[in-house]
Amino acid sequence: MARTLTILTMCAMVLAAGAGAQAAMVLHWKLDDTGTTFKEEVSGNTTNAVAVNTVTTGQPPLALGGGSSIALTETSPGSYIDAGTLRSDGTYVAGSDASYRVLSGNYTVVAWTNQDTYSRYGDHIVVSSDWNSSNGWMLGVRSDKRTLFDFGNTRMYGSSISEDTDYLIAVLFDSAGPFGGLRNRIAVWDGSTWTNTDADINRGIRLQGLEIGSFGGDRQMTGNVDDVRIYDHTLSLDELDALVRQQEPQEPPDVPEPATMALLGLAATGLGGYVRRRRTA
Repeated sequence: MARTLTILTMCAMVLAAGAGAQAAMVLHWKLDDTGTTFKEEVSGNTTNAVAVNTVTTGQPPLALGGGSSIALTETSPGSYIDAGTLRSDGTYVAGSDASYRVLSGNYTVVAWTNQDTYSRYGDHIVVSSDWNSSNGWMLGVRSDKRTLFDFGNTRMYGSSISEDTDYLIAVLFDSAGPFGGLRNRIAVWDGSTWTNTDADINRGIRLQGLEIGSFGGDRQMTGNVDDVRIYDHTLSLDELDALVRQQEPQEPPDVPEPATMALLGLAATGLGGYVRRRRTA
């Protein structure tokens, strides 16, 4: 019996180690709130994102099953949401903080948007970070309707979108280069089809001085934004499809390493041997 308990303990330890710390969604704004503050759904902190100037809440949802979206209009000064900073210690704070987390490995930035007629030339930003140093970035749409992701003076363009249409735009980075050997992808869902555009830009992103609907209070978009998410891993196509269906992406099950499989096999053999001895005693 002591041998059985030892083997079971070893199995539990192996499985616990295999579970480990999983990659996760690190920031999430549903934008279902009313008023001038918007809850950040992941961090567990009481800090809220804050509306700047004219942000209209309670608009029809863009994400299926969502509560509502926000609407932004081009104003001067700009209208947007000050979405704060995720600090390096994991706390979420308002504004731009000197201590911030950088996603230098794999990551995904996702947002729903419906853009109105463009009244000016240039960028119309959906979500962005501060630009004070390296790893600044912005996700948006050009006035020629091409989607874009800018990594601080290095830019990639995705597929074009139409006005007054709901889209899910996802920016993915995977250091393994799974996109035909490339590491970056802009994926755009138009309601029926994913359109992917790939590039190879090795750059992390800062979670400092985040803004929804503008960049530095400028380049603001006109239209609606809903359900903005940032992950510290690369979403799979199945996970992106789950977002389209408004289901929470499920983390893929951990696949045991060969050594783990061998140990589990040994455990099973040991248990089987113990049972057989009991039967022949």
